[in-house]
Amino acid sequence: MWPPILLAVTIAAVLFLRGQLVRQRARCDRAWDGVERHLDRRIDLIPQLVDVITASVSGDLAPLDAVVEARAHARAARGPIARAVAEGELTHRLQLLLAHLDAPPERRSSEPISELRRRLAEAEDGIRRAADHYNASVATLNATLARIPYNLIAIAFRIQPREFFAVDAADREIPRVRT
Repeated sequence: MWPPILLAVTIAAVLFLRGQLVRQRARCDRAWDGVERHLDRRIDLIPQLVDVITASVSGDLAPLDAVVEARAHARAARGPIARAVAEGELTHRLQLLLAHLDAPPERRSSEPISELRRRLAEAEDGIRRAADHYNASVATLNATLARIPYNLIAIAFRIQPREFFAVDAADREIPRVRT
């Protein structure tokens, strides 16, 4: 009499714990989709930036070429770590380009460049918020996976810890260009 009941309770407990892990994993997936959506919005601003800059700026466009190349790498990157590295490089190249544009004072007041700068700043804020949400979801999942009995269930059902999304803090610093 007891063994069938004990077996049923054990199976129910395993399924319940697995369900919690699956929900947390799905929460991480949804949060990562949000990060990618915000990253793609910023990437989609690059062609507009190229058009505005080529129309209003003459001279050295090497920083612009570097941004276009970094955009291609960011678009092709998959997974949190690869995407963070590629996006960090894109952020760095964008900051160098914007610093290059600010060098002559007359460009600082250019309306199209100011508008794109504002939209890029909004995109960066969205990326930061989405990344914070994703990293919180990952922290919850990874902490749960480290606890008994969840770690045993995770091994049995091959549920892996997730990677955090973090862009290097040095890429967030705004470079200065001397005039």
